[in-house]
Amino acid sequence: MKKKVLVTAALALALTAGSAYAATPQYVTVNGQNVAFNYQPFVQNSVTMVQFKPIFQSLGVSIQWDQKTKTITGTKDDKVIKLTVASKTAYINGKKIALQTAPVSLNGNIFVPLRFISEATGASLNVNGNTIEVTSLTASSNSGPNASVSPASSAQDSKPSANSSLSSITSYLNKSYSSVKVNGVTYHLEYELSWVKDRHVLDVYLNDSDEITRFLKEAGEDVTAPYKMLKNLQDDLNNNFGLSKVYTYYQWQIKDVPVIPKNLDHGEMVSQNSKGTYNITQIIIGSAWDYVEGAAVFMLRSSKTGEYMDFYETLL
Repeated sequence: MKKKVLVTAALALALTAGSAYAATPQYVTVNGQNVAFNYQPFVQNSVTMVQFKPIFQSLGVSIQWDQKTKTITGTKDDKVIKLTVASKTAYINGKKIALQTAPVSLNGNIFVPLRFISEATGASLNVNGNTIEVTSLTASSNSGPNASVSPASSAQDSKPSANSSLSSITSYLNKSYSSVKVNGVTYHLEYELSWVKDRHVLDVYLNDSDEITRFLKEAGEDVTAPYKMLKNLQDDLNNNFGLSKVYTYYQWQIKDVPVIPKNLDHGEMVSQNSKGTYNITQIIIGSAWDYVEGAAVFMLRSSKTGEYMDFYETLL
């Protein structure tokens, strides 16, 4: 009993800390540190857009905001960067620069093009799977052959050797578990398996509005419903693919929205799809399945505050 309490508490803590990794088009690090955004990045016209304040602060850029003109001024060393909401023209030390996508305002939050901001401050940008790694000029100069290496880096789980393996597992899940039954009710699901920083993350999408409503009702009446929904799938991942610990997020999803709604204020996440329209998602339940420790933890996410609340736990 004591082991169960300790294991489930540890999983719950890791799940809450890792919730920022779920259902995001891209994850952003600056000099190896995760950037915490109040609203998740999204992709528009193939450009990753991020909240301006967290990214500026992470890059050591001082900020000025002109409410009247909707202009952001960022200063770092001898460089002055200016961007204006809805304008595709930016300025670096007074020189005009054309932007592919203009800064936008959503629910009072200003989003700016990540690559432009990074490179304008002299930083380099690299896409590594689901993560965008930004490295400042100062950090780059400290990464040569004589740079010291932190022993903690060796403690991370090793990243899967081939992203294609995750792709093939995702395809297998979408073929083999596209519909599942819970208490006699059939649900149609979509899956996306990814490796984010140091963990496997499985995003599970409910796309049908009637099924979303039904699942919420079912989970309210039977706390084991989320466990029943994915137990066979998780057993499969553990037994046949060696994935013994998977952080799994149950989400509703609305596909092919033509424009980004202006009333998104409950932690919804937006990504642009290949059609040029938008998919909107929101996490309902977060879960951690750990077959090594033999426990699974489920936590209900508040749509209002984004906080996770204890929901259900079980031994595997």
